[in-house]
Amino acid sequence: MLKKILMGSALLSASFFVNAGKTNNAIIDQLMVDEEYGMVFIRAIGDTENQPECSGNGQWSYVLPLNSEIQKGTMTSFLLSAYMGGKRIQLIGKNSCDTFSSIETLKRIEFVSQ
Repeated sequence: MLKKILMGSALLSASFFVNAGKTNNAIIDQLMVDEEYGMVFIRAIGDTENQPECSGNGQWSYVLPLNSEIQKGTMTSFLLSAYMGGKRIQLIGKNSCDTFSSIETLKRIEFVSQ
């Protein structure tokens, strides 16, 4: 029974991930941190797909809330490293604009080989 529940949870999680916005071969073009909002705004140039309808902001591609230690530390460091080094990355959103109403919330960052 537990195995079926875990499998169902994994499939449900995968379905949310499939529909999430994604930017492949992304170059970080602009980053902004605003103390008032407590988040990092990200503009990326790359091949975008599956952007959610709520993500209609023309300036920013994703937003990263600074609520957890992984967001404040690791994810922010990944973004800065990619920006400063001009490295290509893959950005994957949460398929929702729950952090900022017109910008998809960032869920994952992957470095890709050049």
